[in-house]
Amino acid sequence: IHANKIMARAAAGEETWPHELVAELAKTDSRIRTYRKYRGLTITALAAAAGISQPYLSDIETGKKTGSVDVLKRIANALSVDLDDLVV
Repeated sequence: IHANKIMARAAAGEETWPHELVAELAKTDSRIRTYRKYRGLTITALAAAAGISQPYLSDIETGKKTGSVDVLKRIANALSVDLDDLVV
């Protein structure tokens, strides 16, 4: 049964997402900002963790800049998500 497989993955420590987060991700204009807020990080803290400037991260969050694949990977790593989770 599919539910048993999901429960086994959760029991093994795989992170699960609350419905509210999933719903917000479906409608947000910035998945990075949504994950950042979910993780309880300020924009300054996430920028530091990803090794980029706060203004650059702000530009990525607002869609003014796209960010290179390397930068997006570093942001994903700092948020503990897959790159695919950030890019739709």
